Amino acid sequence: MNSAYKYLVSTSSTFFLCCFLYLSLFYFQLGVTTYLSVGVERLYLNKTNYAEHYSQPKLVVISGSTAFYGIRCQTFQEKINLGCLNGGTHMGLGIEYLLYRGRTWLKPGDIVLLPLEYTHYQNNRFPSDVLIDYVMAFDPEYLNSLNWNIRLKFVMSTSVTRLVEGTINRLTQTNFRESYKYEKLLFEGKNGDNEEISKTKQTQKFRQFVEELSPLELVNLDDKTSGMKSIVAFVKWCQERNILVLATWPNTIWFDAYNSSKTSIFFDKIILFYQYLGVPILGNAQDFMYDKSLFFDSIYHLNNEGIQIRTQKTIALFKDYLSDHQHGSKTVSVHGMESDTKKIKYTEMVN
Repeated sequence: MNSAYKYLVSTSSTFFLCCFLYLSLFYFQLGVTTYLSVGVERLYLNKTNYAEHYSQPKLVVISGSTAFYGIRCQTFQEKINLGCLNGGTHMGLGIEYLLYRGRTWLKPGDIVLLPLEYTHYQNNRFPSDVLIDYVMAFDPEYLNSLNWNIRLKFVMSTSVTRLVEGTINRLTQTNFRESYKYEKLLFEGKNGDNEEISKTKQTQKFRQFVEELSPLELVNLDDKTSGMKSIVAFVKWCQERNILVLATWPNTIWFDAYNSSKTSIFFDKIILFYQYLGVPILGNAQDFMYDKSLFFDSIYHLNNEGIQIRTQKTIALFKDYLSDHQHGSKTVSVHGMESDTKKIKYTEMVN
């Protein structure tokens, strides 16, 4: 009995000591930068600079990198005569954080366009390595804003690799800002656009990577994912502040597999979801599915030619929406269905 008691005490002590060391390492490196986190912060500083200095009503595009590698807001601004901010950053940050930061760019009278990656609709709120890395380095206030169980999940999801890297960077006082030519690049692409893509040649490695990509798993969309709930909360927040929300589709590669009935159900569910929220959708999913030759290095990343094509299509759809709106159209045609189409019941999600 005495032996068992000693074993229990020893095991418990070791467990709590390990927890203490883990938490100590976590908090020891809050505010410590990494190479990836500085790259994301550079994007946010550029976009925030535009939002803070543009005083007129504007269009703000919010998504992961599908907008950064898919829409050119400078062209949008020139063709529509409406300020445009490309808020595309990194899909790995997750839908909740992307919308959380997107709120800071918005003012009453603005318009939001959401070309969200399909992953965001399926999000289960489990923090990714990208989000953890960036928040630890640049936004610990976000961590403090989370309730205790989500915060605990966030802390416990931090990889040992990040803890080691951050600790080394803290002890060696490593600063990655210079690696990204930090200050010089803040004002490149004043609309938040990807200015480098027009100057960057696609390597054989990237071409091979794109060729080997396979279709996304666009099935089994759960009505009550945390991703859907985050979108609901964001739309309600915008509506309360006289901010118009429009949805559209991400640019992605076309595969014949998307002709399946399961994929059609997935798309229809997204349509009905936005209908329930009263959010018009520009175009349909197939409008923004392109041949692999128009992609750069990812299933969501268009090359320069692809960006131009997608931008022009989005502008045309946006003009059509404005025309219908200005002529007093009370219903918005969405993917061949009118706004009085039967809607999915999202009562639990909204309430």
